[in-house]
Amino acid sequence: MPRRKKKGIKHSDNVFKPLPELSSQTSEAKQLPGLNPTQMAADNTAQQDANGNDPNLALGATGHIPGSGPKRKRDEDENDGWQTVNRKRAKKLPGSGSSTYPDLVFAPDKAKLNARIKIGELRDLIVYILADGHAPHWIAVKNRTQFRKVVAIYVPGLEEALFEEGVDLATFVSPSLRANSLPETTTNATITSPDEYFPRTLKKENLADELKPFAEMFREIWPVMAPGDAKGRLGSPVRTFMTTNLTKKEKERLKAEKIRKWQDIRTSVTHFLLTRRQMVDNFFLLHPAHFTDIERNFFFPKEGFFYTPVDTLEDHGIPEDQIEAGSITAGRAILAIDCEMVETVNSEGNTESSLARISIVDWDDVVIMDEFVKPEGEITNYLTQYSGITAEHLEDVTTTLSDIHKKLEEIITRRTILVGHSLEADLRAMRVHHPFVVDTSLLYPRTPQWTGKHKLKDLAFTHLNRAIQTAGADGHDSLEDARAALDLLKLKCQKGPSYGVPESTGKPLFLRVKESGFAKQTNTPTLGGRSRGKRTAIVDQRATMQEFGGDADIEVKCSTDQEIEDGIIWTTVGDPDGRLVSGGGVDFVYGRLHELEQSRQWKATADLLNWKTPELVDVQRKPCPSLPKQLKTVSERLKRIHTALPPCSALIVFSGQGNPIQRQFLFSKKEKCGRDEKELVDISKREVHWTEKDDDDFERAIQAARQGIGFVGDKKKSPKADVETDKRASPQSDKDGWRVVLRLKKNIGRKRKGLADPEGADKTKMDSLRHTDNAAPRECSRHPIDPSVVGSGYYDVLQVEYLNSTSDQTKRKGPKGRE
Repeated sequence: MPRRKKKGIKHSDNVFKPLPELSSQTSEAKQLPGLNPTQMAADNTAQQDANGNDPNLALGATGHIPGSGPKRKRDEDENDGWQTVNRKRAKKLPGSGSSTYPDLVFAPDKAKLNARIKIGELRDLIVYILADGHAPHWIAVKNRTQFRKVVAIYVPGLEEALFEEGVDLATFVSPSLRANSLPETTTNATITSPDEYFPRTLKKENLADELKPFAEMFREIWPVMAPGDAKGRLGSPVRTFMTTNLTKKEKERLKAEKIRKWQDIRTSVTHFLLTRRQMVDNFFLLHPAHFTDIERNFFFPKEGFFYTPVDTLEDHGIPEDQIEAGSITAGRAILAIDCEMVETVNSEGNTESSLARISIVDWDDVVIMDEFVKPEGEITNYLTQYSGITAEHLEDVTTTLSDIHKKLEEIITRRTILVGHSLEADLRAMRVHHPFVVDTSLLYPRTPQWTGKHKLKDLAFTHLNRAIQTAGADGHDSLEDARAALDLLKLKCQKGPSYGVPESTGKPLFLRVKESGFAKQTNTPTLGGRSRGKRTAIVDQRATMQEFGGDADIEVKCSTDQEIEDGIIWTTVGDPDGRLVSGGGVDFVYGRLHELEQSRQWKATADLLNWKTPELVDVQRKPCPSLPKQLKTVSERLKRIHTALPPCSALIVFSGQGNPIQRQFLFSKKEKCGRDEKELVDISKREVHWTEKDDDDFERAIQAARQGIGFVGDKKKSPKADVETDKRASPQSDKDGWRVVLRLKKNIGRKRKGLADPEGADKTKMDSLRHTDNAAPRECSRHPIDPSVVGSGYYDVLQVEYLNSTSDQTKRKGPKGRE
């Protein structure tokens, strides 16, 4: 016999209870004039009890969580005054002294350590805390499910030697650059002493004054091994950290996809056109056709630049009945371009790269243009070893850049596609804006663990079995390079999109976290709505965004470390009004501090260093005068971030690599000796020689460059309310503020939101909105955007960037108007 249901109770996720007093209070609040949902949420926040509990939210007085969708209206007589109460309650935060409070503890007797931990193991710790990873073998994670947030900060420039007892930062020099001080060990596997790989306890009294805040945030300093190999190549710490390992099911699925991709698939050139996002990320000049109607109102053509005759991105379209069946070009005109540049000084005294030669080849390998160009400014460097240009080549040249633009007007149409390798540099030198481009450096990407792009020379040798750029010191031939880029595109079209793309060996960390389930919810009211899943954010400069930013829910593009610090705190804590980031903040934040590395000039020196410039190594052997000041600044930034973290949060700081200068110098020297030996250069005529001592020094320099450090800790106490912080200055002009890129969510129709879709709405189009507290809301792609509803669920916040029209940067905390 079926069980009878009790009267007054519906068997669902919700239970009905009579709450006449609370119901009447809610109805009265609705009738108050001028009281908006944001104000009501703020009032609810003020009604919390001493333990931080909100009685209204816990009991479901309103029956609605802000931002989770519109409330379901009921008639007053419906259910006879009964009210819906959510059966699922948010979890309460454990106290800092509770046995259930999360903690990260190193237990020497239980840890399985026989070498330095790797950067990938720091990443896997995040996956274990927030997602579905395996438990780490090097550290114990207590009460893992109680962790609410994880913040990871990459700080290149930190070294283990800086944290040794009695270090004088004013005279500090990296151990790898001191005389006879390179480490004796050569590989991670040969380390036998636990002192080499066990963490060292941080004692405040043993640290320099500038580094004492580290001992307040972390218990130990961890030796970390950066990615690399015995040949001297160093992997990217950022890529390694941002890429997680594939699960068994994901590997099986990729294996099945690989079997399906064995067959060649003829693909049209139009399939490989760069999107606006790809062009922005790779620093291409944007064409007005990329802009929305609103953005065009703020666009003004630059003098001396050529804008191809394209009105909209749909202009290059051709009716299907006019395209030959199976055509790769799809009726478009394909032009391969390569340019050679020289260094000049402009009228303002700044050094710039100027066009000196341009070569254009069409799809049938016919040379359309191959001319030398006379730069406008004074030539300071012909860059002959790269460009092949000498003073004799330009001696009698009268063709100017404006003459080239006039010829391009007759060549490039709205149905022309430009092809090249790292084409953004060529188009900038040509001062040409064109929306339809294909870049072979992006068609054939490198594996995730290595930085940069493939050289055209290497791609031609690997895929075309063709040797190019063999002139050595005489430089490149732009006509040869243009043909190589064109043939690489033809090969890609014949083989298919998967050809030349390395197999995926991992999954982006942001995606792994987002797909791991629901966010950890507490009983603290969350303005702007609670997230339906774990949310992520990246706070960094533009260069990192182009590769990893697309996988994060929120991007905060910054230009200084002060803005990065503010962005990390903002995305972690959230907006007080839930305008852009819900009041609870995101679950995982990645950020990077740059000023310490810039002060020590590691990257700048490594980029310029080669076997001809040993003097740059000598410069690095001298103490850095600004090191104590920069270390103090970094410590204070990290301390402020740590203080702002909510309880049950984990903080991970890592340096990535050690000092790379010595390794870079010896690596360049070894490459030069290898080329001389390959080209059979007489020993007496060689400029540099490689010895057995160099072999030993190189192995030790590799080891030193791979030795980084890491810090792992958790927030023990709630942040104090009386901590003094810098407040963001008020906007100085209507151009100041946070630039927000929004996307209208899919499937927002009458059934889901109770709203009609905006007429003519493009639900997948990314639009831009610049908002400040003193600026009126603007229309974005025909959708009226009210900033107060950005966090209410109608829009996805895809990207946030701070814009400052003034040259001087003021101290800031969070977005304008959101202290």
